[in-house]
Amino acid sequence: MNTWNSSFAPAVNGLPPEEHPFDRSLVHHLTMHARLVRAVQSRLLPASLLRFRLRRSPMRRLAAAYVEAGQGLLPYAERILNAWEHTPPVLDAARIEEYTSRSGLPADEARDRIWRETVKEWEREQLADDQRAALDEAERPMSWAATIMVAAVTGETSY
Repeated sequence: MNTWNSSFAPAVNGLPPEEHPFDRSLVHHLTMHARLVRAVQSRLLPASLLRFRLRRSPMRRLAAAYVEAGQGLLPYAERILNAWEHTPPVLDAARIEEYTSRSGLPADEARDRIWRETVKEWEREQLADDQRAALDEAERPMSWAATIMVAAVTGETSY
């Protein structure tokens, strides 16, 4: 089943809780970017064509550059989401039990930590090093366009 037929990627069930927004899983990260690319492509860009002044605006060009750069990310997002749906990582109960007794953490916290580790290990197996490098390369122009758009909209430039 092709999960990218609609504008938005489906919700990803079972992802581990984040300790910090910069510690997102690759599945979450790629799905989030794919959703943004699809939303800009299917909603923002077509709507901007309806208004004469927006057709040639620098912001529309930035949004189009974001979408163009994002096209390189979509195959990786589709691939990892498909793997998540068909061969997801499996949580090892014995590993949780051992970690809980060794760490002294409450069972829920130990489970969350082991689940995050398990997902990260699984994600490392999904993309080869050259694919990760290509993914990073695809993200770079996306982040440039997004940074400029955020600065233009918010006026914030100190990040």
